[in-house]
Amino acid sequence: MRHFEPDVLVTVQCAIVDASLGLVRISSAGHLPPVMARTSEVGKVAAVIQDVLIGVPDEKPRHVSTIDFPPGAMLCLFTDGLVERRDRPIDEGIARLAAAVSTVDPEVGCACVMAAMADSSPHPDDVALLMIRRDPASGGDRDDPGIGGMA
Repeated sequence: MRHFEPDVLVTVQCAIVDASLGLVRISSAGHLPPVMARTSEVGKVAAVIQDVLIGVPDEKPRHVSTIDFPPGAMLCLFTDGLVERRDRPIDEGIARLAAAVSTVDPEVGCACVMAAMADSSPHPDDVALLMIRRDPASGGDRDDPGIGGMA
């Protein structure tokens, strides 16, 4: 990145779902942390270590956070354009998102989140949303997460 685009900084988040172990491993380069909803609970911001943005000269190794992904849980990954508005604190947008994330079907969950986050405030930033739900009936080798997404 520093070679080809020396003056550019970007956030990146990489998540690896290991449904057979009920875990998600996440590495974040300055990206907002995902929201996780477990069965019968509202969404909560996941505890993910934040490393520096891609493009910042830093030779330290990046961190990986591991979070539980139990059967029926929903993981919501998103870009800042979904929650950030110029006229409001970003924490307010993240709280609105967390309240909208539930353990429904991922396609329905995406539609619910987009409806909850839609407003008339101008926001020229792009919006991307990816929701992954672990099969509520899983418990062994058949752990196939359901996936829904919008951009």
